[in-house]
Amino acid sequence: MLQTLELIIIGLAIVATGGGLIHPKTQDYLQKHPLVRRSATLMGIIAGLYFVAGLFVDVKSSALWLYQRITVGRYLNRDYSLAECDKHLGIDCVRYGGSYGEAGALSAIRSCPNLTLLSSSQPSLNWTSLWITNIYSFAPGGGGPGGGLLNEVLKVGGRGDWYFTLIKFDLPARYEPMSFAGVLLFAQDGEHETIPLFVDRIIEPWKWDLTQHIWWKDRPGGFPIVTEALPAPQKTHWYVVEVTRLVNQWSAGAIGNFGFQIRPASNYGSFVEFANNLATDKTKIPHLLLCPKN
Repeated sequence: MLQTLELIIIGLAIVATGGGLIHPKTQDYLQKHPLVRRSATLMGIIAGLYFVAGLFVDVKSSALWLYQRITVGRYLNRDYSLAECDKHLGIDCVRYGGSYGEAGALSAIRSCPNLTLLSSSQPSLNWTSLWITNIYSFAPGGGGPGGGLLNEVLKVGGRGDWYFTLIKFDLPARYEPMSFAGVLLFAQDGEHETIPLFVDRIIEPWKWDLTQHIWWKDRPGGFPIVTEALPAPQKTHWYVVEVTRLVNQWSAGAIGNFGFQIRPASNYGSFVEFANNLATDKTKIPHLLLCPKN
């Protein structure tokens, strides 16, 4: 509903306008200018309807709600768009606020007119992602040295130790230079607080036989590609990691495509667990997000 002051001001404006319109000189002018008369009448009707509606409903919120649903895909309210993305990941929900991440990446997504969303389940991407840790081995019997697993989750964080996630994929067969490229990951719920993230370019082939144990000591080398940590993901929501420069360099053959690595900003007890492409719930597996330049 409208505030009392707003109602008083609008009411006085309607009274003053009505008084002006019935003045003889105003009547003579309006008779000579029918377009002005019709415009004044229409404005009076709109003001009257706004005044009456304001007595019963929140006109501004109602108008915004109506606009959001008439304008297809324009989820202007962040909570609404997040809810939409959590129900079904699609281009519109991502473009209009349905994911978290670095501000520049989110802005690039919103401004892209022809986003493409590719699921990691597509065989052509040859998607591989896993996590590793530096102390506990996770081999049968436990103990050390450090190792990791290729399973349903991707872990990043640590409690005195380190957990890194590695991701690699092939580019689509019909590829063109991108103005934006990113990977969408779903941050699952968990007992720990999430943590800011760093991203590294992997600079050599993966040495593991993925049918055997994945040892920390055999991890490939990496080189940082962000100078400031990315914001911490929000649990139970989608998170975007931008890899535009990497993807364009891979496609141009400037560097080898060995994937990238996500590591935590610290290891003081915080963790992020993303859903992996092997997750049972296929609605939450990683996705590749592309925006061609042309």
